[in-house]
Amino acid sequence: ELLKGDSGSGLYASNRILEPKHTYFLLQRTHVEPDATAERVMKYDVFISYNTLDRNDVAEIVQQLREAGIQPWFDRDELQPGSAPLRELEQQIEQIHSAAIFFGRKGMGPFQREEMDAILRRFITLERKVIPVVLAQSPSEFRLPLFLGNRAAVDFRCSSPPPMKELIWAITGRRPH
Repeated sequence: ELLKGDSGSGLYASNRILEPKHTYFLLQRTHVEPDATAERVMKYDVFISYNTLDRNDVAEIVQQLREAGIQPWFDRDELQPGSAPLRELEQQIEQIHSAAIFFGRKGMGPFQREEMDAILRRFITLERKVIPVVLAQSPSEFRLPLFLGNRAAVDFRCSSPPPMKELIWAITGRRPH
C-alpha cells in the first residue's frame, strides 16, 4: 500500500520510494496481539510448588483454595502445551506475591528444590511470603528444609487449627471466620 506523507498509527514505513516533489512510503499494516502472558502473570495470589509425586493431594488443596476465592498458580492447570515452562515459572516467581511450598510423603523432588531455591532468593529480597505446607501424608518425623525452618508451617497432619483456614490466612493476610 502506498501512502504519501507520514505513517499513521498502527502502520510503519519501509522501502522508501523517491519521486520528484513527493516522498511515498510503502506501508505494512501491523497487528499487535495483547500480551496474554502479562495478563496471566498478575492474576494469581499464590505460586504452588510441590513434588510431582504429590500432585493429586496438592490438586485437592488447590481446588479448595479456588473455592475460597484464591487464585493459585498451579502448573498442571496453567502451563500451556508447547509453552516454555521455565520461562513461565520465572515470570510467575517474579510477579506473584506469595508461594506455598508443599511437602508430602515423598519429600522434596529435584525440580521442586530448584523452585524453592529460586523462590527463596527472590522472595527474601522482595520481602514476599514463603509458606511451607506439610501435607497430611507426610511422615510424622518430617522436618522442614533448613532455609524454611524459620517460617511457621501450615500442617495438614493436624486438625487444629484448621489447616485450610491457616493456609488462606497465610496467603491473604486475612484470617477467615
